[in-house]
Amino acid sequence: AQIFHGVSKQLLPLQQGERKHTLKVWAQADGWRVQRDDAAPVQVIGTADAPIDPPAGWKPTRLKAKIEAGAQFAQTQFCMDAAVVQRYAQCLADNGLGRFPLLIGIAPIRSARSARWIRDKLPGSIVPDAVIERLESSTEPVREGRRICLELVEELSDMPGAAGVHIMAPGNDAGLAEVVAEAARIAQRKVRKAADQRYGEETSGAWLLHLQ
Repeated sequence: AQIFHGVSKQLLPLQQGERKHTLKVWAQADGWRVQRDDAAPVQVIGTADAPIDPPAGWKPTRLKAKIEAGAQFAQTQFCMDAAVVQRYAQCLADNGLGRFPLLIGIAPIRSARSARWIRDKLPGSIVPDAVIERLESSTEPVREGRRICLELVEELSDMPGAAGVHIMAPGNDAGLAEVVAEAARIAQRKVRKAADQRYGEETSGAWLLHLQ
């Protein structure tokens, strides 16, 4: 299932399995609103991306080509480093792509071994040594992995250039459920904050949760 939580009056679909109906979800300052719609779901064109720590002079040529071909958002490979996301997003902005929505790939990693596997076996993944060290030294690595994931959600929710998160936890449904519940609360706080800051105005963006 894909769940999108958009800010006030930014309408985005929530689809459940093979159901014929679409559930539309609004995130508002006073809570979520859900409505079933028999019309065809809204469709947008996405693409894949992999954030990097851009060296001097680097240009986002490949991503720009995808956008020119019709991509409307990107969901990224694992990037468990908020500082890298910030520098990457700033580089995109410096190259005229600052308004392109990025859903940053993160995970509630269950062990240092899993973290190393993601880093070493999945091309384009970023898992910093600090994350591995925290998992290695923790007496409860599963819980620590969830904590790390939620810390990233919190950081990214306030970061220009990050339109949301793509939470991946294959084979870890229990961990995903707990993380998503808290991530939804973080997203809701962001909506309230946006409403307070721009009272009476239409908000122009959305902060999204994409689950896998």
